Amino acid sequence: MAEVSTFGRAICQLGQRPQWALKPTKNLYQWIKYVNVEAAFIWKLCRFGISGALATLFYGTIAYILTLLTAFNFMSIHVVACVVSIPLSYLLQKIFTFRSALSHQQTFPRFMITAVVAFALSTGLAHWVTKILEYPDCAGFLSVMIIVPIISFILMQFWVFIDYKSE
Repeated sequence: MAEVSTFGRAICQLGQRPQWALKPTKNLYQWIKYVNVEAAFIWKLCRFGISGALATLFYGTIAYILTLLTAFNFMSIHVVACVVSIPLSYLLQKIFTFRSALSHQQTFPRFMITAVVAFALSTGLAHWVTKILEYPDCAGFLSVMIIVPIISFILMQFWVFIDYKSE
């Protein structure tokens, strides 16, 4: 029987589902252990989404307050709100999502690089979709909302919060 790959295994270990996982009644203990690995990964994705939503809500609140209290243009407000929301986003991802025991000296510089990459990617992607491909603005928003979190999660999972010594 051919092996069946799963999204959780592909992302977590870039591997294939073992033969015993295809027949859960054969070895119930191993199957339960395997399902728990996938459940842990799905829960991590949920925590990533919750952290992102909280950071986005914080960003929106800062942007709204700056819009009311200042005469800054949109891009200035956007940049200031992004910079102000980075510490909250970092702490949520480090403590809540990835539960990293690594020091801030190790993870924060990597997180900042990831934040800059995400900012550049979102800006470039939105420009490409709306200005070059000439799709409506909603297509630009949707492309950013789908692609940037995926890239960010992969970078954080496999680079920012990974402990190379323990592997």
